[in-house]
Amino acid sequence: MIALDPNDVTRVTSMLKGASDAEVCSIIVSVCSERPRLQTRIIQTLSEPLPERCVGVIKSFYPDKQYGFIACPELHELYGRDVFLSSVQLGFFEVGSNVSFLVTLSKDGQPQAQDLQEAQPKSSGIRVAVQSHAGKGCHSKGSKQGSMSGKGAVV
Repeated sequence: MIALDPNDVTRVTSMLKGASDAEVCSIIVSVCSERPRLQTRIIQTLSEPLPERCVGVIKSFYPDKQYGFIACPELHELYGRDVFLSSVQLGFFEVGSNVSFLVTLSKDGQPQAQDLQEAQPKSSGIRVAVQSHAGKGCHSKGSKQGSMSGKGAVV
C-alpha cells in the first residue's frame, strides 16, 4: 500500500473533482477491478443521501502532534466540544481558515472533520449532517435526531 502525504490526498481529490464524469468513472472502475470489496462499499455509500456540510473556523493545529480542532457552534452545542481535525484532512488550510466539512463520529462518538473545503456563505437554518460509523443520523442544531441519513464510510 502506498502511503500518501496529506497534501497528496488533497491534490488527488481536487484533480478528481475537476475531471470529467467519464474520467472519474474510468478511474473508479480501474481501482475497483483490483479491489472488489471496495466496489460494494462505494455502491452502499452512494445509495445514501449526500449529507449537508458543516461550517467552522480552524481554531488550532499542532504540527508536532498532527491534529487540531475546528470551532463550529452547532456541533459544539451537540457534542460539547470542537471538531477534531487530522493532518490528513488539513491540506493547505491553516489556523483561522473558514472551512466547510463533513462530519464522521469516532468509535467513541467524537466529531471528526472530513473533506475540508473553502467555506461558502452560510445560509440560515442550516442543518448539521453527521455521518456515524455506528449507524445513521442527521442532526439539526439543538437536536440529536433528524430525518436525513448517512453512513460514515469515507471512500
